[in-house]
Amino acid sequence: MFESGRCNNNEQQEKLSVTAQQWVNDSTVMIGIKFYGNCCDDSYQDLTTESDTLTIHFGPNFETDSEGKVTEIEHCLCNCNFEFKYLITNIKSNYFLRMKLAAVESNSKVLADIKRE
Repeated sequence: MFESGRCNNNEQQEKLSVTAQQWVNDSTVMIGIKFYGNCCDDSYQDLTTESDTLTIHFGPNFETDSEGKVTEIEHCLCNCNFEFKYLITNIKSNYFLRMKLAAVESNSKVLADIKRE
């Protein structure tokens, strides 16, 4: 499940941070994340796991060519604060949580250590 809060366009810019981490059961976790970004960044793209890292991909719709390179990005002419909520199921081990803007190559720093209860 993914839910995006409304675009909050106040002067104080939120740093990328985890605001909530609540286990629903032994394999499902709800995570809240705040960040400041482009007004078109409110769409969920994907979630991947690799080794001990869970990466949440987010951002505007974009198109890629046959080689997977981004060719066109939806971009708004404003920035604002967002809060995203994710309900992630089937967590089988402990993970480090990262975010990745869909059209960018690099991941964020580790935002949280997701430990199963």
